Amino acid sequence: MRKLFLLGSMVALALLAALPAAAQHYIGVRGGYGGGSARFEPKRETFLTWGMYSGGLSWKYYSPEKYVGAVEVDLEMLQQGYAYDLRKDGDSSYRRSINSVTLPVIWQPHFYLFRRSMRVFLNLGVTFSYNFNSRYEYVSKMNGVYEEGKYDMELIRDNRWGYGLVGGFGLSVLIGRVEAAFEGRYYFGYADILRNPNKYPGNPQRSPLDKINISMGLYYRLGKGGILAPLSKRAAAKEQERLEARMWAEEERRAAREAREEGDVEEEAVAAPASGTVSDPVPGQGGRRARKRERAQHELKPAGAPVPDAGADSESDGRGPKTHNE
Repeated sequence: MRKLFLLGSMVALALLAALPAAAQHYIGVRGGYGGGSARFEPKRETFLTWGMYSGGLSWKYYSPEKYVGAVEVDLEMLQQGYAYDLRKDGDSSYRRSINSVTLPVIWQPHFYLFRRSMRVFLNLGVTFSYNFNSRYEYVSKMNGVYEEGKYDMELIRDNRWGYGLVGGFGLSVLIGRVEAAFEGRYYFGYADILRNPNKYPGNPQRSPLDKINISMGLYYRLGKGGILAPLSKRAAAKEQERLEARMWAEEERRAAREAREEGDVEEEAVAAPASGTVSDPVPGQGGRRARKRERAQHELKPAGAPVPDAGADSESDGRGPKTHNE
C-alpha cells in the first residue's frame, strides 16, 4: 500500500513539473459534505458516520496539450471520523470526529460535451493532512448523546499526520470565464490515526481513515481566451461543418436580400409614368436607391424613343397628343 502511495506521489510531482507555462490557471473555493469511517485491524465492526464537512481554496492548471488534462491542488479543512458500537447489538456507540488540514494533489483527465460548455472529469491523486484537533461522544440509540467532549491528542498514542489516495469523478459547467464543478470523492487513508497498541491495549494494530465526500466548487479563469486544448478529429470535423453551414446560410441571406432590392427597383420602374419622368426620391431614403431606379428606367425604355420635355405642356383634344403638322 505504501509503495502505491509513493508511486502516486511521484506521478503527481512529475505532472506538476511537466506542465507548460502556457496553460490556463483557475482559482476558486469549494465546499462539501460527507461521511467518515475507519478500517480497524483486528477487525472491528464500524459504520459510516455522516455530518462531516469540508471547505477551502482550490487551484487548477489546465494544459493546452492534448490528453494531459488538468492538475488541481486544494487546501481545505476536512472533517473525518469513525463510529462503532460498544457492544454487539447494544444500545450505545462511540463516535469520534477529527478536524484536519488536507492538501490533495489531483490529476484530472477530462472530455467535453455540448460544444465545450461542459467538462466530465476523473479525480486521481494523493493527499497529505495534519490532524489539529478532535472530539468524541457517546451516543445512545434510545436517548441520544449522553457524553461528549474534546479529545486530547497525545503524541505517543495519536497520529497527527496522515496521507493516502483520493479518487472520484465529476462534471463542470463552463459559463464564460467561470467554472462550476460538482464532484464526488473517496479519500482512502494509509496512515493510522491510533498507534502504539502495546502501550495502549485499546488501540488496534491498524486504523486508517476513509471518507466519502460530495462537493461543489466555483472557479474563475485568470487568463483571457477560450479553451486552449485542441479539438479531437471528430469534434474538429463537426465544427468545420457548422462553420461551412453558417457561411452558406449567410450567403443565401445576402443573395435573397439583394434579389428583393432588385425586385423593388423593377416594380417601381414599371409603375413609373409613361412620360418617363423620374420622381423625386422619398425624403429619408438614400441616393443609392434613386440611382438604381433611374438606371432601371433607362434600361426599360425602348431604343430611339424621344426624350420628352418635362417643361412642355401636352395638349389633348380627345384624339391624342397634338403634333406640329396639325
